[in-house]
Amino acid sequence: MRQARFRFFLLPLFVLLACTAAVFAQENAELTGTITDPVGAVISNATVTITNVATGEARTGTSNGAGIYDFSGLNH
Repeated sequence: MRQARFRFFLLPLFVLLACTAAVFAQENAELTGTITDPVGAVISNATVTITNVATGEARTGTSNGAGIYDFSGLNH
């Protein structure tokens, strides 16, 4: 009888932990890249816009001096 109670306690605990992990995993995507021209030279201070086609949400950023852009904390 004692084992049965222990199992019934662990199952809801496991489900709760699994749901919590799923919530935190939703905003951990990151997109990084480099802006270059047709000959491969980097373009600094370029405006970069990314759009989530499912929601229509758009985010805009600027590439740094090395042409690198970075968008973190994206929903996926």
